Parts: sequence; structure tokens; C-alpha cells
Amino acid sequence: MVTTESLTARAARMELADVLAAEVDSARRQPPLETPLLSWWEGDAIVQLLKALAALLGDEPMAELSTEMAEKLRARLGPFPPWE
Repeated sequence: MVTTESLTARAARMELADVLAAEVDSARRQPPLETPLLSWWEGDAIVQLLKALAALLGDEPMAELSTEMAEKLRARLGPFPPWE
């Protein structure tokens, strides 16, 4: 038996997944930026949020997309920058 809490949590996860998918689809249609809009730390925060979303989504297809986006952003960010 599924409880109301689990249905509410699933609905919230699916809503987040829908928003993420819409943003990804929209971003794919835009030309690439010449200069980054995020600092390394802001990008790292987004990577952590994408990983958390993937963990919440479990086996759902959006979890795979979230993980893929986190990995791509992590690769683009590169290593931790030295302190200035």
C-alpha cells in the first residue's frame, strides 16, 4: 500500500524532474556562451544539487539525466582553483 506521503514525495520529485528536463531542452537550443556565467564555487553547488536530485529520483530516467549533467559540469569546471 502506498502512503499519501510517498505519493506527495513522488509528485515533488517528478515536478523537479520535469523542470530540469524543460531547462535542459531549452538550453540545448541556445548558442554556447563565450564566457562562463558561474564561478567555480557556484558550478560546484549546482553539481551537488544535480547529484542530490539524482539520488532522490532513484531509478527514474531523470536521475540518469541529472547524473549526466552533473558529470559534464564537473568536467567543465575542472580541478579546484588555487586560492588567490
